[in-house]
Amino acid sequence: MLLTSAYIINPSLKPNKPHPIEEDYQDAKLLFYHPEEFQINDKRSHVGISEGVVQFFGLFAETKGYMIINSQNYTHVMKEVEPDYWLNLIFFHRELFDQAEGELGSKAPTKFAQIEDSFYEVIISHCYSLYCLFHSSFDKLFKERSREDAHVLLKDFFVNYAKEYVNSSNTIDYFPWNFNGFCYCPIDKKNFMRTQLFLNRIKEKFQFVKYT
Repeated sequence: MLLTSAYIINPSLKPNKPHPIEEDYQDAKLLFYHPEEFQINDKRSHVGISEGVVQFFGLFAETKGYMIINSQNYTHVMKEVEPDYWLNLIFFHRELFDQAEGELGSKAPTKFAQIEDSFYEVIISHCYSLYCLFHSSFDKLFKERSREDAHVLLKDFFVNYAKEYVNSSNTIDYFPWNFNGFCYCPIDKKNFMRTQLFLNRIKEKFQFVKYT
């Protein structure tokens, strides 16, 4: 599968301008969108879809604060990771177009074609947990930094996250089906925490270091 889009919205935000129009409301709610190359109308459309799903289907969702939309080619996962902060991930099922040929030319579905919805919740939870591990919360980020600085940090994070954890051939094998902790990288936990402590102290001592 491919992580094609990642964006963050806050439905409670409103535009700070006189006589705002509908597009201004959508732009105010959209805090971050990756990739940036998407057309503004596509971004606004995704914001409207996310907000509509949250407001309507949230009333009937079995799990509050988490929803998933499946189509033939895409899966849209959204989760309220913090109060009023919704993380959205959109996956493209490239594996459906890359199926193995059978002996008589018939196509057999790969293991990706039968991914359960719970697996996407694992991915989005892991994504947010990994972000918090290195960069704290979304609320703190957008309150303490400008939109431009926040975009630089988030773009760097999501580009690398997609490359290392999602847009690879071993995605299914990497993630456990029941994930309740953090990924500590390929080193033992003690050395990992020492490294993280060292990086945090560097940021605390040298204010010009934006992030590590």
